[in-house]
Order: sequence, then C-alpha cells, then structure tokens
Amino acid sequence: MVLKLDAARWWKLDETFLDLLRRRTAIEAMLADAAGKEIADAHVSEPARVQNKIIHDCLEGEDRVEVEGFVPRYMRFPIGQCDP
Repeated sequence: MVLKLDAARWWKLDETFLDLLRRRTAIEAMLADAAGKEIADAHVSEPARVQNKIIHDCLEGEDRVEVEGFVPRYMRFPIGQCDP
C-alpha cells in the first residue's frame, strides 16, 4: 500500500510556527523555498525575526508574490531535507 500524503492540504504555516523556529539554517532554507534563493541570499545577515517576517509576507501575499500551499521540505512526502 502506498500513501500519497499531502501536508499542504491539512496544514498551514502560522505565526506560532515562525515564532518557535530557532535554528538559523532551517529559517534560511524556508526563506529560500518561500521567497527564492536571490532574496534569501540578500537577507542572509538579517536577524531571524526579519527573515521570518519575509517568509510570512510571502505566504500571506503582503508586498510580495503570494506562495500558496507552502510546506517546509521536511514535511513533504517523501521527506526532503535542508542542504547543509
């Protein structure tokens, strides 16, 4: 039996999830996924709260192109991982 799980169907990233993120590599990887590598590279030295705000803005479409159905790589099936 093969399950085709779709976390985006049942889960949505929210403020609480972003507030609980502490690992810088995870935040940077999510920023690259949500906003693109160019924007992530431009904001690599920014504090985590600024990067989280950019992720939030991308997911809500606030002053940025809205990203629909965003799910972090490690919540996708099959599981993805952040680049080291």
